[in-house]
Amino acid sequence: MVSKKHYATVTGLSGVVFSLGLVLGPLFGGAIAEHGNWRWVFLLNVPAGALSWALIFIALPTGFPYSARPRNSVLPSELLTRQGVLLRRVDVLGAFLVLATSVFLVAALQEGNYDFGWDSSAVIIFFVLSGISLPLFILWQWFLSRRNSNCQPILPWRLLTNRVFMGTVLGSLTTGVSMTVSIVEIPQRFQVVNGSSPLGAGVKLLSFAVSVPIGMIICSVLTGRLPLPFVYLGIAGVAMQVVGFFLFSGIHAETQIWPGQFGYLALAGLGTGLGVAVFYLMLPLVVAVTDQSIALGTGFQLRMLGGALGIAAGTAILHSHTQSGLSSMLPADEVDALSVSTQVINALTPELQTRVREVYAEAYSLQMKLIGGFSAAQFLALVLVWKRQNVRIVKR
Repeated sequence: MVSKKHYATVTGLSGVVFSLGLVLGPLFGGAIAEHGNWRWVFLLNVPAGALSWALIFIALPTGFPYSARPRNSVLPSELLTRQGVLLRRVDVLGAFLVLATSVFLVAALQEGNYDFGWDSSAVIIFFVLSGISLPLFILWQWFLSRRNSNCQPILPWRLLTNRVFMGTVLGSLTTGVSMTVSIVEIPQRFQVVNGSSPLGAGVKLLSFAVSVPIGMIICSVLTGRLPLPFVYLGIAGVAMQVVGFFLFSGIHAETQIWPGQFGYLALAGLGTGLGVAVFYLMLPLVVAVTDQSIALGTGFQLRMLGGALGIAAGTAILHSHTQSGLSSMLPADEVDALSVSTQVINALTPELQTRVREVYAEAYSLQMKLIGGFSAAQFLALVLVWKRQNVRIVKR
């Protein structure tokens, strides 16, 4: 939509918009959960989505990204023909295999040690089906890429064999874990461990939430104006994430809030913002122009998938640790009740409340170690994108 000389500016503006959502989302969500029904949190998306569609309909040129054409020049029969051609190009089997890989893996992580044990037949079948679907998807993409067919592969083989592109999408996957798990689990920690209200937890998350878009804006400015190679900022971002998340995971398992932890969260948020922006900006630059839409779509999808996998894995860690840690101090029915709602903590004696909250603090610390591990995995992505002439924005 824009030339490369405006690429960094547009990305910086996107970071500003992203920052508003990241800052206001937890605050609005916390206020609604505290003073109303939590279901209204999801209904907030309806007016926002309607406004977005209206803006796109008004601002996007007719026929974009192709040459503009008057609306009344397209006959109904021609429109139906175009839709039929488009449907024949859709890779239905590829989409099904991607969905199967993701759904079965998330389901296995989510249900393991909950309704089913890790060694249960259901969880094992989920893992096996996910493990089968992924290589089948890769083989199907190879097959479609080699034959002359109207059906267009979701991920062409030329991209699957592009080392730099694969490193970039791996970075998108791992940054999705860091950002999503942090936004979901850190406010929960403040509520469960420290007894904060939903709104108070949203306020405490600001040290992380504000730092993420700041990191994104810094990345867009440095890579757009200097221009600095992306991989250097990626290294800095990964280092900040690893240090920040592991330091945050090491705070004492106590109910009192130590102010220094907000500095750890700010450092981790700044690194997360750098990482997200680095891999996002690189995606359209490491492929041909005809593959840019595929690259961006793949990056977005893998970031969402990373977030879903991270939440599932983090939830499994939380449940496993609390089940084992609370079984020695609470009856089995109360432990099961806590796995449904942590509000049960308020009905316990003050001494038990403190001990239970400390167990949850240990579980949330393990989650932060998980995030730190995925952040460290971004180094592998950076190794894959490294080359003699590293990727940077070249203005034209």
